[in-house]
Amino acid sequence: LPRDFKVVAEGQPVRILGAWIGNGVNQVAIWKPTVEKIRKNLERWGRRKPTMYGRKLIVGMEIGGRTQYLARVQSMPAGVEAELKKMIADFVWEGAGRPLVRADTLCQTVEEGGL
Repeated sequence: LPRDFKVVAEGQPVRILGAWIGNGVNQVAIWKPTVEKIRKNLERWGRRKPTMYGRKLIVGMEIGGRTQYLARVQSMPAGVEAELKKMIADFVWEGAGRPLVRADTLCQTVEEGGL
């Protein structure tokens, strides 16, 4: 084998095209840096007191933008998905944790009172 050829141990991930590949890899650990980056960025955005519409856009940019590719090629563990959903609720509802408006209303167009 060439000197620069690396064989990784069982359970050690290798990054290939943005995905972490390997046997016995801890999937939650792979998502941890992404989740922490999202958490820090949402905290920073929250200090600027965005409007409700601004919060919707920020969630799309931060969470949607940072997770879409990795979720597609790597899949997202259920625990990570639950954590992100809680972060979204806390951010959008400013810590209230649950919607202050019914879900069917939120799904309407802006003109009809939704987001």
